[in-house]
Amino acid sequence: EKDNHFCPGASLSWIASETFKMGNTINLLKFRGGYAETGYGIGNPVNLDSYGISGKTWNGVTMGTIGGDLVDPNINPELNITKEGGVDFRAFGNRINGEFTAYSKNHINQIQNLPVVGSSGFSSVLTNMGSVKSTGIEASLTVTPVRTKDWEVSLTGNITTFKSVIDELD
Repeated sequence: EKDNHFCPGASLSWIASETFKMGNTINLLKFRGGYAETGYGIGNPVNLDSYGISGKTWNGVTMGTIGGDLVDPNINPELNITKEGGVDFRAFGNRINGEFTAYSKNHINQIQNLPVVGSSGFSSVLTNMGSVKSTGIEASLTVTPVRTKDWEVSLTGNITTFKSVIDELD
């Protein structure tokens, strides 16, 4: 029941340079945006059909083990929500090309194994740990100062920023 998910996504772009006459200066002007959700559940990790001896003792008593993972009954599926927007352009006979993108990604209900006391027969419990939000930008610019029939010189530079913040820790 916790492994069925609907994860929608959509993207849209508009080539403004085909909608409006921009002369010979602007060869391409495109705006784009997107939204996507991805995620996954826990599957069926619990298997209580095997028992064993761990070789460890607690208070003088040899401890047993139970196969499989202990799973929090209130666990929720992980979900990633990504939003992105950007612009692409080419100008002056494609001698100047550029891209700019800004994005945000929310990673919600991250699933992790937490250690539990060994006397439970398990080593860990699978549970939700929290949420992380990441934001950033990416930009690049290419300039072609020399272009002949047989030869071309292009210079490209790019920059990326990235920031992640723990929004919630369970």
